[in-house]
Amino acid sequence: MTAAGPARNRPVDPGDRWRTFLTQRLEPGWRLGEWNPNTLIFTGDPHNPKTFVYLCANPDCRNPNGVRNTVCAFCVAKRKPRSRSVARRFHDSPFDPCVVVDDDEKRCERPRYSGTGLCFTHNSRFDYANKVGEIGLAEFLTTAEPLGSLAACAVSGCRHQVLYEATPLCSTHHHQYRARTENGGSPIGRLEFAAQALPLIHSHEFTLVGCSETVIAELLWILQERDRRGFGISILRMRNLVKAARGADTLFEVTASHEHSAKFLRMTMPLLQSQRSLSEGTDATVSDRWGPDVLERFPSVQRTRSRNIVIDWSDVGCDWLRRLGKTWATETLPTYENLRPTLRALTWASLALETSRAFTDPTRAGRGDIAAIVGYCRRQTTSEGTPFNSDYSERRLWDLKGILAFCRSAGHMDDVPGSFVLTTAHLRGRPESRRRDDDDPGKALPDVVVDILDKNMDLLRPSMSAQYRIEGWSNDDYALMRQTVYQLLRDTGRRPGEITALRRDCLDSDNAGDPVLIYTNSKANRLNRRLHITANTAEVVRIWRAKVSSLRPDRDTAYLFPQLHRSEPQSDNHFKAQAFGTIFGAWVDSIPELEALLRTPSSPEGVIDRRDVIAYSLRHTYAQRHADAGTPVDVLAALLDHRNVAVTQGYYRVGPKRKREAIERVGALVMDRRGSLRPAVDQVEYERRSVSTLLGGCVEPSNVKSGGKSCPIRFQCGGCDHYRPDPSYIPEIEQEIRKIKADIMEAQLCAAPPVVDNLRYNLAMFESILAKMTANLAQLDPHERAGLDAAIGTIRSARERHRKALPLFVTHSGAGDIDA
Repeated sequence: MTAAGPARNRPVDPGDRWRTFLTQRLEPGWRLGEWNPNTLIFTGDPHNPKTFVYLCANPDCRNPNGVRNTVCAFCVAKRKPRSRSVARRFHDSPFDPCVVVDDDEKRCERPRYSGTGLCFTHNSRFDYANKVGEIGLAEFLTTAEPLGSLAACAVSGCRHQVLYEATPLCSTHHHQYRARTENGGSPIGRLEFAAQALPLIHSHEFTLVGCSETVIAELLWILQERDRRGFGISILRMRNLVKAARGADTLFEVTASHEHSAKFLRMTMPLLQSQRSLSEGTDATVSDRWGPDVLERFPSVQRTRSRNIVIDWSDVGCDWLRRLGKTWATETLPTYENLRPTLRALTWASLALETSRAFTDPTRAGRGDIAAIVGYCRRQTTSEGTPFNSDYSERRLWDLKGILAFCRSAGHMDDVPGSFVLTTAHLRGRPESRRRDDDDPGKALPDVVVDILDKNMDLLRPSMSAQYRIEGWSNDDYALMRQTVYQLLRDTGRRPGEITALRRDCLDSDNAGDPVLIYTNSKANRLNRRLHITANTAEVVRIWRAKVSSLRPDRDTAYLFPQLHRSEPQSDNHFKAQAFGTIFGAWVDSIPELEALLRTPSSPEGVIDRRDVIAYSLRHTYAQRHADAGTPVDVLAALLDHRNVAVTQGYYRVGPKRKREAIERVGALVMDRRGSLRPAVDQVEYERRSVSTLLGGCVEPSNVKSGGKSCPIRFQCGGCDHYRPDPSYIPEIEQEIRKIKADIMEAQLCAAPPVVDNLRYNLAMFESILAKMTANLAQLDPHERAGLDAAIGTIRSARERHRKALPLFVTHSGAGDIDA
């Protein structure tokens, strides 16, 4: 960092060590072309998407501007060329030259001073001539001689000419000097004022001149750190913040009165505090209260952190348990989201030990204390006195088990007896997520719910008064934006955050001219993903893009759905998915037709749980719609941008209708071990008479009765008359053939001939079955074969998820031969 101007421009700063520490961590080549370390002026580049600088709203002017949707100072001056009220605050406010011109058309080089168009010197001469000789302006211009330019203003960084030869100040600084004297300021000379005055800057600039050396280093480090984290720079916000920071020795002393500046400080001061602790060699984790500066160290799954959360370890009354918890956190760096649940687990454990001698003496801890902790945790309830949902208490015990196991292995519990240990025997098994069942409706919205939502999109229109809306926006504009977000979620199946973060140039076309949506898969961090969409969906995007471009004429790369917040109307952020989720929930609750369809604790007869009707459920609906239409799972995985097909299978259900259709198709090709077709008459018979095995269906009565667990001949299916394979087992049969061939080669070396003959017999039967099954498939026409392949895919997908083959079987209580 290089000092700008004379040392007298900035107050003396005592924090040399802290300033040196930060200065050593600054990037010397940061923001080349925008940041000037010599003049301490930052000039925003309107073509840099990480700098919030905008172009003049006048279509005939392309000058940069610091405020969105406003005209620049040049255009303001052109509209009011004679007005004395035009602000001269910024360097880009134009000063027209004096109107005096000689016969050779040489013009006066000094700036206009008054409404007469004359410079200060010519205006003084004209006033005298008019007073003495009553000479008019036109006559004065015929005799006036042009004057040469004067010296530059004495204020550092100011490029305007001085007002007249006897003063070292330009017009703007001259008026500031006079206003200071008239307002009761202490009398000082013009040169002393020039040494204290700030330079005039452009409207798309801010300057750090006038701040202490420490404040300059702190601000630069914050800006560079935010740059590394992907945040932009707002010229207006920085200008307000610098104004509040002038006169302070450090940013820790600054109290910003401007709302945006105060918010900026709340977000960034924890980062600066962590650096200060590092420079002083102190460990902030020693304290029992961990604020945002400490929590910044822990990775976040959601990539966001609340600035109001404090982890207070003093809630753990047991000193040695508190020490173990803090040690575990600082050495393992768990996720930010896992800290509070872990703190609760330790707090419960501490409360459970309050009546034990181990509370104050860890050497007395033992098995009895573990039993007390387990019992106490399982008895806990919410603040309302109701039990915790699901397995919350059990998960806290697993958290505690992990802490104790780590601290024991790391040597932090050498003074604690080995009997003080949580094992899996104390717990009820690691909590697992509820297994999904194809027979439940899943999280996809039923068609009837989607139809009702489509019919009631007009209810997305808010009823806000003008004081709560962004200037220039109507309630209809808000409604159109919300409706567009909903339609894109419904038609594209993208995540809510991927839709709300779309850019205005998100539409493209493929080689055939069909529309393509360009988005970013934020979860997997994949940029510029391309999704084919329908012409109707593309038209929805075009309508809204035309509307938002008229409301917010930003750059073409701006967000399609801008953030609308009155406290930050100039924000360059996008509409947040969380905000739309809240709007979506309120919208669902406002539709009377949905009340009878939503399942709630007070109304359990609905078709879908109210908690599953969220914005993200439209992604499941998209997947279910494609699955019901017969889209292959690998194609659906590509549409959802999944790399793992197993993840895609969790987004849809194989419903009874698809199962029935698949069984009807595949059931017609069921055969016995000899290759003769044994088709099922209907679905009920197909399910009733067989049980699934690894290589096909089985109709042996005792095996069916036991659910496939009691094969009399130990699953030698190739030689069994009860064996009923179908085409959905072809991959397993091919694998079995390869396995038997390998077994034959091995048996020939060490087994008796009857064993080899038995294997060869099984091999021949499976090869015969496979050949006849392949021949039957070859006789199908392409349309029938495509339908059969889709049915096989449905059955195999459900079979893999359930770890048992379809068709579903029914265990019978009675005995008897059920083979048809």
